[in-house]
Amino acid sequence: MALTGRPDWHTRRWEWLPLAASLIIAALFAWPLLDRGWTPHDDGMLGQTAERIRLGQLPHRDFEELYTGALGLWHALAQRVFGTTMMAPRYALFGLWCGWLAIVFGIVRRSTAPWWAAAITVAAAMWTLPVYPSPMPSWYLLLCATGAAGALITWNDSRRSRWLLAAGVAVGIGLIIKITALYLLAAALLSIVFAGQDLHTAHASVRRKWAPSATVIVGSVVLAAMVLWLLRDRMAAPELLHLVVPVVLLVLALSVREVRLVRTGGRNWNELLVPTAWLAAGVAVPVLMFALPYLLTGSLDSLMRGVFIDPLTRIGDMNFEMRPFGNSIRGLYLVTLVAVELRWGAIRAVKIVTITAGLWFAWRSTQSYVVYQAVWEGARLLLPTTIAIIAFRYARSRSVGRVDTSDRFAAMTLAAFAALFALNQFPFSANVYFCFVAPLVFLSVMRATPHAASRLVGTTALLGTFAVLSLQPGDIHTLGYYPAHVDLGYRLGMARGGLRVSAGDSAQYATVQALVVAHRDGRPIFAGPGIPEIPFLAGPPYYGHYVFHFLPYDRRDTTDVSGKLSADSAAMLIWNLHPAFGEPVSPSVKAWYDARFPHAARVGEELEVRWRILPGTAALP
Repeated sequence: MALTGRPDWHTRRWEWLPLAASLIIAALFAWPLLDRGWTPHDDGMLGQTAERIRLGQLPHRDFEELYTGALGLWHALAQRVFGTTMMAPRYALFGLWCGWLAIVFGIVRRSTAPWWAAAITVAAAMWTLPVYPSPMPSWYLLLCATGAAGALITWNDSRRSRWLLAAGVAVGIGLIIKITALYLLAAALLSIVFAGQDLHTAHASVRRKWAPSATVIVGSVVLAAMVLWLLRDRMAAPELLHLVVPVVLLVLALSVREVRLVRTGGRNWNELLVPTAWLAAGVAVPVLMFALPYLLTGSLDSLMRGVFIDPLTRIGDMNFEMRPFGNSIRGLYLVTLVAVELRWGAIRAVKIVTITAGLWFAWRSTQSYVVYQAVWEGARLLLPTTIAIIAFRYARSRSVGRVDTSDRFAAMTLAAFAALFALNQFPFSANVYFCFVAPLVFLSVMRATPHAASRLVGTTALLGTFAVLSLQPGDIHTLGYYPAHVDLGYRLGMARGGLRVSAGDSAQYATVQALVVAHRDGRPIFAGPGIPEIPFLAGPPYYGHYVFHFLPYDRRDTTDVSGKLSADSAAMLIWNLHPAFGEPVSPSVKAWYDARFPHAARVGEELEVRWRILPGTAALP
């Protein structure tokens, strides 16, 4: 099933059949699950942000935006097309996700046959939207990362600058969605460095200097140092293994190759500067377009503060450590399966045995939490082990032809994007964050060796089937811990809901909505901390600048509450007594507001709804 070089035109014209099959199969899996489950504060924040933009507000200037801001614009468009519900952003994500599948297929197709590329594409897709369909920005960063990696791989084969421009646009779009797309920019720059190292070998007559090579080595070491600095307060073994080691291995491999270039005369500056200029031009296009409204309205300082400064005040509330290092040892079973297939996977009998073993482990994971965690931890362990293989191959190899050079570049590029995008798991290392990077990890595995994609049949069967049988029936709370069939068959019944949630959530929010309808009287709702879904489900008008809070983050006493945050602005107040992030509101502030909203109802363990009867209105029973 392995291929060398690009397929000819007569072969390519029939590839729409396996491509279409992969799209249809993946979409049929994902579509029925698109409305399944939610994280209330995430879906509420995304919906409220989009509607505030539709109401004419500008992110960061007029309201609190947790990310860069472009995602809210996209979701605002989705609300115009699909209606103001929590499903609208999911429809928008689903459409782009289908396009992403084609990019994944194209990347895998370069190293294996069309129908097997379709199978790998479907297996990778099962770890994404079908597991967690909430339209979080990290999903969009995955789309951008895959698109940028695919464009860079194509550029290396064709040497057409438009693909560098396309890669830059993909990274730029990521930046205006979430600032952690800086990781993607670093990966793209590493990719350009990799390409220059092979270009040096291909054009030995070009005059070179040692300074460019020295710059590359220093820059790569600085990158590794920045990763270590980022994790300076979290230098536990799991973070070192899954976040630091992959980046360090890539930097070491790059530096080894670069030292060889120094010994033979160094580099030519154009090998670095020209591709970097094209990449930077691509990045600048979406970034400047997004910044233009802020420039025209004199609000650029609000954008800078909201993107670079305000997140630092929230990062302390987002701390979630990785699971203990001992858990990762369980993943050695899957790593062993991969090693066997990479070594002997071309043998038909081995293929049969590994497929059987993979399907058995996937089925057994539905019944045993030990097997479940072994597969889950094995999938996570694939990142450092795969990058170790790719980096070792790259550091010791020498070009033996164009196909060999292209294969090695593709492997290093995918490894760079996987390793750096994995840093999105810091500082909040919830298990779902691995799902955001998992497809890039799997694509890297398929390029670990020249024939990896055609040999890893058992691994592909295991990972794809495991996601369908064990990950999708659970939810975000069971993900990565144990197999579960979580009952999310109850509708979030209000007009702006539309999602399938648990029975408890359905009843709780229906009760809150009934109280809002009875007592709101057309005024804004005070709701917080950390419950933006309640104002969104109730609809505008929205109160104040904050989305997650109606009080400033540092409001801990009543010194100036009466002067700046008058209770007369609202008829209702909804407290979150046990917020997921940060601390509850201080007792003194809560008591001050409670006295002004004397009527109360407790809804579940977390919410307290308070209201008052405004003059001129009748008390409802």
